[in-house]
Amino acid sequence: MIEEIYRGIYRIGVPLKGNPLKELNSYFIRGDQSDLLIDTGFRTPDCESRLREALEELGSDPARRDMYATHLHSDHSGMVDLFAGEGRRIYMPQIDLAFNQKWINGIGREDEVSRTDRYIEEGFTRQMMQELEASSPSSIYIMPDWTIPALQGVRDGDILHVGEYDLKVISVPG
Repeated sequence: MIEEIYRGIYRIGVPLKGNPLKELNSYFIRGDQSDLLIDTGFRTPDCESRLREALEELGSDPARRDMYATHLHSDHSGMVDLFAGEGRRIYMPQIDLAFNQKWINGIGREDEVSRTDRYIEEGFTRQMMQELEASSPSSIYIMPDWTIPALQGVRDGDILHVGEYDLKVISVPG
């Protein structure tokens, strides 16, 4: 479902099959020099095909499409690399980007304890951690490479210009 919610701003419903949330709201903003797609859904064939169909219906040109992942959860950031145009930017709050890159490098705290070791310290068993990693949407539906050059951190108060719109980044970590 595509709905124009304001002049040049569209809401795209991306179904999250098997998830209690049911659907993700992705937003497409058409600009004069570039477009911006906000959030993507899980990295699954269903989410990908729905988003591709909607962008095609909107006449979106990948060559002018930047991306914005509002936060690192896989239902919001799972496919940002698939939908950003070549040489385009992928924005994400700097705090989320840094956090995720720390986990990728196996560092969860200042003393460099891995995420798995930290959870085991908190009462999980190693088997529970393996099962969690193998089945969690946060692990299996996420963008696989968080080191790509297109990723650009944004901070509270930054302004993104998209056509006639100035979007102010408001940090709401949690």
